[in-house]
Order: sequence, then structure tokens, then C-alpha cells
Amino acid sequence: MDDKMLNVFLLTKDDTMEFTLGNMSEVHSRNGKIIAITAGEPVGEEFSSHMVIVPEIDPLLSPFLYVVPLQFFAYHLAKKLGRNIDQPRNLAKTITVT
Repeated sequence: MDDKMLNVFLLTKDDTMEFTLGNMSEVHSRNGKIIAITAGEPVGEEFSSHMVIVPEIDPLLSPFLYVVPLQFFAYHLAKKLGRNIDQPRNLAKTITVT
């Protein structure tokens, strides 16, 4: 863990919040860069380099909101690394004959 390693944390408002904040604190103490994605009010600002705040909705639907910034992040990271965005590595085609 160093200042060159980027860490992405999903802060959901459930019983895992305190555990996740503890992990963020550990990464922060080792100078790791942190991007936190949370819903509603900002949580964990003291540890984060950057925050993404999504609207707060029913916990059963929240994965649909959390995945949007993660997809944007993956897209831009692949583009920056010069990867072919339209043909991801290790993507296998499955053909079903019926």
C-alpha cells in the first residue's frame, strides 16, 4: 500500500458502514488514495481523496446507482491505459444451440 495505489470504497448505509470506514482509515494511514462512493450525505470525507455521491434510494435498488460511477471509472481507466473498450480482454463468447 502506497500513494500510487488507488482504492475505491462503496459506502452503503447498512451494517457494513463502520467496517468499511475502518478499512478506509487503514488505507488512509498508509497514504493510499481513496475514492469513496456513497449515497445521500457525504460519509468518510476525512479519509477520501475524492467522493462520488449518488442519490439515496431504497437499499434494494442502490446497486443500480452505485454501478454507474463504477462503469464510468472503468471506461475512463481502460481508455487511459490504451485498452480496446469494445473488446475487453478475457471476454469469452458463449454460443447456445437450441
